[in-house]
Amino acid sequence: MVAAHKHNDVPALLNWCRDEGFRGLINVKNLDEFKAEVQSIAGAKSEGMLNLYPASTDQQARQAGLEAGRSGVAAKQMVGWAIAQSRGRSPAFVSVFSHGQSPGHGSDVAYWLGTIGESAAGPHAVLLTAYDLELSGKMSDALIAFARTGNPNTAAVNWPRFDPKNPYRMDFGDRIDQVPVDKGVFFYIANPDVKVGWSVAGPPAPRSH
Repeated sequence: MVAAHKHNDVPALLNWCRDEGFRGLINVKNLDEFKAEVQSIAGAKSEGMLNLYPASTDQQARQAGLEAGRSGVAAKQMVGWAIAQSRGRSPAFVSVFSHGQSPGHGSDVAYWLGTIGESAAGPHAVLLTAYDLELSGKMSDALIAFARTGNPNTAAVNWPRFDPKNPYRMDFGDRIDQVPVDKGVFFYIANPDVKVGWSVAGPPAPRSH
């Protein structure tokens, strides 16, 4: 609908969690596994993908697989939406939640809604810190500002509207910062036949500081 411009032209806030990605790539253990995974999903376009994520050692391959796996699912979808949104009048604001050891699907919700205190109990308990509370407060304030005005900017969060010519996203991680969108995301968008499927991380692992 967005790509066809059949949506309501209103501001959009688009967020994903860092580890919502393709497990096949994220979990590669060595260079041979990485190259095999790239070949399986990219085929004739493998060389282009390997140029984006170069690796010549097992350690580099594990890091490249992590980055490539993170870019090909939720990141691709949200940035693709933001690109389509930018063709209209209303802005898109893009962000990724990267705080914690394994920020998988839904890890951000309690931070946006200011309910992270409820995570202090239960089977997936985490040890909350002062920074967790600070981060949640700033994310909640940005969400409220967006709901009120269509703009998430606050005194604490300087959040630029998405610009395809200079693509930045907010990173809500161990610090709050503007970060360039990974160039691999645009490779996936430009090559829709390179499909990595959908697989999300489980609940965040217990975290200590």
